[in-house]
Amino acid sequence: EYDIYIDTNGDGTPDFVLYCADVGAVTAGIQNGHIGTFLVNLKTGAFTQEFAADAPTDGSIILLPMLASDLGVSPTNPRLSYSVVAFDGEVATGAQMPGVAPFNVFTPAVSNSMFVSVAPDTTVDVPVAIDPVEITHTRPLGFMVVSEDNLSGGSEAELIRLRH
Repeated sequence: EYDIYIDTNGDGTPDFVLYCADVGAVTAGIQNGHIGTFLVNLKTGAFTQEFAADAPTDGSIILLPMLASDLGVSPTNPRLSYSVVAFDGEVATGAQMPGVAPFNVFTPAVSNSMFVSVAPDTTVDVPVAIDPVEITHTRPLGFMVVSEDNLSGGSEAELIRLRH
């Protein structure tokens, strides 16, 4: 399980938690093998079932989709910050990933969510962009290039650091 704690009002306290879990276990109390995303409003306790999560077989990555509107962010209130806690399913306490990351949902500092098909034994160029105004506010560490077809582990993603 991965829990993403999201602060939408900038006060340093999470307002929501987005997590992934077995859909059947969460909705009916019986595991069905389908992983989904769920959003909990930490102030009101409201619970929203979001979408199916994308977790490739034998992979070490997971995509947790959700609607920005469920967080109350909009083009006039676009920024949030988030942190992650990972659980292995066997212990009650999770491992807090280091740091809190700021993000502009509508005008990100760097290009993101670009999906490109690459034929075996070939390469493709993917143009990326940096927003010179937003990068001063959210200061991303860089780009992460992920291939769902690579072996599980470190080779599944390439991290490209930005120099600020």
